[in-house]
Amino acid sequence: MRAAQAGWFAAAIAAALIAPAFADPLPRLYRVEHYDVRISLDPAAGRLAGDAVIRFESVTENLVSLDLDAGGFTVSSVEEAGKPDYFERQGEHLIVVLNAPANPGEPRALEIHYQAARSKGVEITAAGASAGYFAGHWMPANDRIENPAALALTIAAPAAWKTAASGVLVSEHTEGGHAVTEWSVDGPPQPPFLYAFASGPFEERKAVIRQTGAPAVTLRILGGVDVLVQTKAALEFFAASTGRAYPRDSYTQVFASGQTGQEAVGLTLLPESYAKNLAAKPQDLWLLAHELAHQWYGIGIPIQSWSDFWLSEGLATYLADAFLERQYGRPRYETEIGHSRSIYEDLKAKGKDRPLSFHDWTTPDQAGGSLPYHKGAAFLALLRTTLGDGLFWNNLKAYTRDNWGKRVTSEDFQKAMEKGPVGKPKQREVSKLFDAWVFGEASVKAPGVRRRSDLEYH
Repeated sequence: MRAAQAGWFAAAIAAALIAPAFADPLPRLYRVEHYDVRISLDPAAGRLAGDAVIRFESVTENLVSLDLDAGGFTVSSVEEAGKPDYFERQGEHLIVVLNAPANPGEPRALEIHYQAARSKGVEITAAGASAGYFAGHWMPANDRIENPAALALTIAAPAAWKTAASGVLVSEHTEGGHAVTEWSVDGPPQPPFLYAFASGPFEERKAVIRQTGAPAVTLRILGGVDVLVQTKAALEFFAASTGRAYPRDSYTQVFASGQTGQEAVGLTLLPESYAKNLAAKPQDLWLLAHELAHQWYGIGIPIQSWSDFWLSEGLATYLADAFLERQYGRPRYETEIGHSRSIYEDLKAKGKDRPLSFHDWTTPDQAGGSLPYHKGAAFLALLRTTLGDGLFWNNLKAYTRDNWGKRVTSEDFQKAMEKGPVGKPKQREVSKLFDAWVFGEASVKAPGVRRRSDLEYH
């Protein structure tokens, strides 16, 4: 290597390794347009092998390196145009030093070969299901919320297994004794943390849901519990309440291993333990409904940044509460809202209160926890009481209609809630609620209520 090249290479490595050292992530000066990923599941060995082609473009002059999310998996090689690139692991980051600087308007592509075993975001067992969620844990990705991208995903699994993944099933066939399925997430693209898959020796149930004025939906359940009727009821309730039909031609719920519920594009992963719980307590539909509601809020209407995470989790929590009200009556709704108020009061007592729109949140770990869920639900309940049922639901429909497919902020939601025949006195009241709860601080009193299972959190 010539001296000039060696100097540039050393500078590139130094620059690349600075970013993970900071508490808040530095901007990534590139944009991924498309992922083409193939994974092969080997349950006997407890691992998957993956090949990923990442098509990207720099947003700055002379980009020398890429910082990718790469979970805990092992990377064996990185290449561009058949030539190897230098790479290093830094925690859950993969730092790739490009062989030549990248510039705007210049399409580039990396090919990455890797292997993953069971770890955070990856479930692989010899006899049971395999699953992956939050794509940066099972495939190399720019998992930032501001970089949605298209995905082509091919999964090779044992021949007898059933497979589900984000997006649309493009094809399925057998190859070398494996069941191979191909999936596509395109129009509109999504941030990779909303990509997921699951595969295993599942029982499978299907039903077709007819939607008024919209395409029919194939509902698919993988796992040992029959919740077709309950899921159909929730889907129809959300469509009616939001004014927007379910947006895809299929929806799959997978009861796989793990401890949390996780939404993804057209897909929800739910714990095996929750399936057993539903068999014993068929009215415990909160988690099922909450994760389904994300197909509207969080996926159909994505948030612009983690600052307004409550527009995903708070709305999904509240819509699940409202669904239980529809199914089982007002007392059930009051119990659920009381539960959220109680959790919020506990957070306040511990000094953990924050505005719902909180701009110090720049990562999902910072934005997580129970505050966006339960302060968000408590605020929405108060907003519904202030506006009245008719105006609240009409304004929610207007918000959904006007923002579908757009990345939203809390200001967008406030604008919608102040629409309609609100009248100036009530409009001022609504504005004060937003100032207190969403952009400032608020205090509510809550009666003691039961605690819900920790299954709700993810």
